[in-house]
Amino acid sequence: MWLSSKTRTLATGTEPLTESSDNWRLRRVAMISSRAGCLYLPITKAANTSIKAALLAHDLGEPLPEGTKVHAWGAAELVPWDAAYDFSGFRFTFARNPFARTYSCYKNKILPEPTTRDSYVEGVHVSFRRYRRFRAGMSFGEFVKQISRISDDQADIHFVSQRAFLVGPKGLRVDYVGKVERMSEQWPEVCKVIGAELELPHLNKTTTQAHAEHYDSTSRRLVERRYEEDLALLGYSFLD
Repeated sequence: MWLSSKTRTLATGTEPLTESSDNWRLRRVAMISSRAGCLYLPITKAANTSIKAALLAHDLGEPLPEGTKVHAWGAAELVPWDAAYDFSGFRFTFARNPFARTYSCYKNKILPEPTTRDSYVEGVHVSFRRYRRFRAGMSFGEFVKQISRISDDQADIHFVSQRAFLVGPKGLRVDYVGKVERMSEQWPEVCKVIGAELELPHLNKTTTQAHAEHYDSTSRRLVERRYEEDLALLGYSFLD
């Protein structure tokens, strides 16, 4: 969606985050595609892997090598979030329903069994272990209770509010915010603006409302409170 005056008012109505947390502050980067002349601000758990892959392939002029880990791809031009204010080209991102994003985070970071492998220790993603709140096999309801007690200043980048990505000291950092749930119709809008038809992997992977069955009244209320500003800023409701 192109950002309206109402959206900009919501975005500037609250003070921006402080920089007291090193956990995700060091990863606050946007990606510039020199060939497309655009800046993409990746929001975690909102199709950012697919979008990064599409932009990288476009800049290279060829498909990415099989097995490429796009988050660690050294060829990408990365800049601090606030450099977006000085970028003269098209600036965009895609957001996700906070209810769906929270459930996706749970499924990705908490394993059913206390397995130690890859990026997991005893079934918990390494980036979550510092909180000493999470454990393998914990229920989604308990996961929601725990993240609801962690402020954005201390939150991991995978469950920090989406507002933290979008809003800085000078207001909104981007011109356009798409929604993952509407990617099949909105991604072509982005491609039209940048003047290139970019193939987006897993374009239709997200299923609308797939998260709803995993919530009860308590977990729904906690997410509504935790991400109240995201829901207002992005115009989401539980079943969007």
